[in-house]
Amino acid sequence: MISTIIGASLLVLGVIFLLIKFNSVEYVDKSGILHENFYLVIIGYLCLFSGFATIFVSWIITLVKNLNS
Repeated sequence: MISTIIGASLLVLGVIFLLIKFNSVEYVDKSGILHENFYLVIIGYLCLFSGFATIFVSWIITLVKNLNS
């Protein structure tokens, strides 16, 4: 149960990070430096992958326990 909650929280965090990234303003300042939050894409996808993996493994463990009972 706890691992499913952790996985769902990671999924929500991943979606939030990606929404922030896609709605943020990217610009080049006067000195020619690009300002963007590209790291949010990496963190967002990492959270999504980790959330799906956590939930999947949790469900597999529960299924194996139920089959052995």
